[in-house]
Amino acid sequence: MRTDIPGYRAATEAPSPPGAPPRRAQVLAFVASKGGCGATFLAVNLGHVLASRDTSGTKVLLIDLNLQLGEAAWLVRDSPPSHDMAEVARHIARLDASFLHASLQQVTPNFSILAAPENPAHALQVKVEHLDAILDLAVTQFDFILLDVNVPLDELKLRALDRSNHIFLVTQAMLPAVRNAHRLLAMFASLGYPRDKVQVVLNRYAKRQARGHDLGLDEMHHVLGEQPFFTVPNGFKEVAQAINLGEPLAQVDATSPVYHALCALAQSVQPLGVRHRASWLHRLWRRAAP
Repeated sequence: MRTDIPGYRAATEAPSPPGAPPRRAQVLAFVASKGGCGATFLAVNLGHVLASRDTSGTKVLLIDLNLQLGEAAWLVRDSPPSHDMAEVARHIARLDASFLHASLQQVTPNFSILAAPENPAHALQVKVEHLDAILDLAVTQFDFILLDVNVPLDELKLRALDRSNHIFLVTQAMLPAVRNAHRLLAMFASLGYPRDKVQVVLNRYAKRQARGHDLGLDEMHHVLGEQPFFTVPNGFKEVAQAINLGEPLAQVDATSPVYHALCALAQSVQPLGVRHRASWLHRLWRRAAP
């Protein structure tokens, strides 16, 4: 066990039970079509739901790839994380399971976050090869890895999307966000991503829009195509409260429609290797019907 790294603490990760199959994480990337669409909030709180939904010991890791201005860690606590991704990058030659787990912010026993650097200048220390090394190890330690990927998309973030099993493109029913979503969908197609790798998530959706305010679903389909959207309702009051308190939404208001939507999203995904009758995307669309 390494103890020569500044700030290092012993990991408490328990080994897999004898005879249990090795873990191989499902990697889910969240991309906002525009700043403020809520991708980080959805990613963090989906991670909390996935890690809390049963007693089977599902292990979830969120990696904050908004390396300059990441805020994922602040959504679940009100103090700076003691370790971050830049620190891991600086000591990448020493990376092993113990070091990785000791570098994480523990939210619950089954949910952890690898935080973005507090100092924006340290973002430049994280390279593509560092992300590859972290993911190569992390997929063997967790059941789900959530990647919070902000725009613009640079080489490191494109590598994150390449390595993801599924991409959730989070947008809102406002013209600038929808226009950017259209551009990103075209970009993903040009990169050769299968269509079923990408799912559009329409956040803060209200079935009844005030005249001249948000776009309707018909207009969204006209711009983005006829594929269904997974819709997350507007819950500004409880979402703002959770953000300001630095607590998961489940602990602030488990009756919130936003929380129920996250539970439906969690039910639609499974760790790799788990057999299910319908595909994750089919079940996600079925639950997303407005």
